[in-house]
Amino acid sequence: MARINTPLVDYLNITFSGSLNFNLPQLHRLIGHAEEFKTFDYVRLLIFDDAIQLDLHPKTGTVDDRRHLKLQINCEELDWQIVSLTRLCSSSLPFTLTSALEALQIEEDDLFFLQGKDAQWQKLLDPFTALTNLYLPNTIALPLLSGLLELSGERVTEVLPALQNLFIYPGYLPENSQKAIKMFVAARRRSGHSVSVHCGSRSEGWSDITEDLASRD
Repeated sequence: MARINTPLVDYLNITFSGSLNFNLPQLHRLIGHAEEFKTFDYVRLLIFDDAIQLDLHPKTGTVDDRRHLKLQINCEELDWQIVSLTRLCSSSLPFTLTSALEALQIEEDDLFFLQGKDAQWQKLLDPFTALTNLYLPNTIALPLLSGLLELSGERVTEVLPALQNLFIYPGYLPENSQKAIKMFVAARRRSGHSVSVHCGSRSEGWSDITEDLASRD
């Protein structure tokens, strides 16, 4: 890879299998030279029982748009999936790429319930400093937001400093998730970085429940 320089590449799909060193400076160089990747503003994080995948593409792209950057790591333990992807992002994704992404959608396999450790989610979100919209399945809202609530001092706004909207899908929210969301919204408001919460789906539309959450005991 040290000899590869392809600034016109618009599709790259790399899959990692097994335990390996994620310090890959040449991959960082290859991605950083791809001019098309610099236009990406949308990222999907897909979590399966045996793999985790990061999919970057233009938000305005069509379904069959070829422009994609996909990084997949094959492993089964969720904790190791998150740790591995965090290391891969820090070593292989240029800051100019991650800091330009405006929306992140996390998806999971229907049979896979997310229970990652809170601190790991914090580290994974660190590079995405320009995110304004975060889409979460209701199963991940509790562990992820609980982790963010543990932040203190300047770290409260260092992680997702530009976040404006939190979208939770599908519409049903367990009581413990409602409490975590309410506390998260209150903490962000106190820090001067208010966040609006929306519940629903892309197909059926979103309802702003921010004030409803604030009014609950």
